[in-house]
Amino acid sequence: MITGSFTNASFNNQIPYDNTTPLITEGFQVFSVPFTPLYSDSVILVTVTSFFAVASNNDVYSTGAIFVGNTCVAAQMLGFTTNTGNGNTFVVSGGINSPGAGTTIDVQFRAGPNSNVTMHIGQGSSGQVYGSNLVT
Repeated sequence: MITGSFTNASFNNQIPYDNTTPLITEGFQVFSVPFTPLYSDSVILVTVTSFFAVASNNDVYSTGAIFVGNTCVAAQMLGFTTNTGNGNTFVVSGGINSPGAGTTIDVQFRAGPNSNVTMHIGQGSSGQVYGSNLVT
C-alpha cells in the first residue's frame, strides 16, 4: 500500500457534468503520483477520499476523476451542492491493469465543479482544517 497527502486547495477549474468522459485538461490537478508495479499481472486499485465544499446558492455538481497518463480510468460525481459551503465527503476508486513489472505509470486525481464557482478540497469554504494536509 502506498499512501500520500495533498495540501488543501481552492479552484474553479470545471469538469462538465454531462455524458462525456472527463478530459485531462478539465478540472484541477489535486495530485500526481508516479507508481511502479512489482508484478506484470498486478491490478492497481487507486482510492481517493477527502472532503470538499462549494460556496454557491445555485445547484452545483462536483466531479472527481482518476487518470493514468492522459486517460480517465474512473470518474464519479462527488456531490451536489445547493447551499453555501457545507462540507461533503467523497470516495473515488478505480482499478488499473498493470502496464508490466517495473513500468512506471503516472496516476493523477483531478476535481472540479460544473459551473464557475470556487470548489474547496480538503477545507471548508471558510478556511483550512486539519492542518491543511490530508491523507490520500
